[in-house]
Amino acid sequence: MIRFEDFEAFRPEFSNFFSMEKLIDYQHKLMSLYSDVLVSMGEGNLQAAEQAIARMSKATDEFLAISGVPEDVRDRVAFLSDTTLAMLGQFHVVLGEKHPVIEIISATRSHLSSHLKKAA
Repeated sequence: MIRFEDFEAFRPEFSNFFSMEKLIDYQHKLMSLYSDVLVSMGEGNLQAAEQAIARMSKATDEFLAISGVPEDVRDRVAFLSDTTLAMLGQFHVVLGEKHPVIEIISATRSHLSSHLKKAA
């Protein structure tokens, strides 16, 4: 999980483009959705888990859609998205490679990775 101190370290680069509130809102949204995924999977509700993963992807889309970010700042945006990818990657360990939800996660990882490539 990204700590507040991590966001503080990026304040100078982000201050012209993102408010700290937006960054923290983005993190909280991801953490909440991550929790939703785990609860849904624990209940055996793969459809709800899939929807929460899609909402995680959408939250990242919305965050990355903010325009006017210069190239030297984009790697900080990628850092935030990499955190999302790392969280999604944990499902591979928990569920195993052949679990049905892994396909959903793989598609989401690919989708997020494409945003990182566009930002680079």
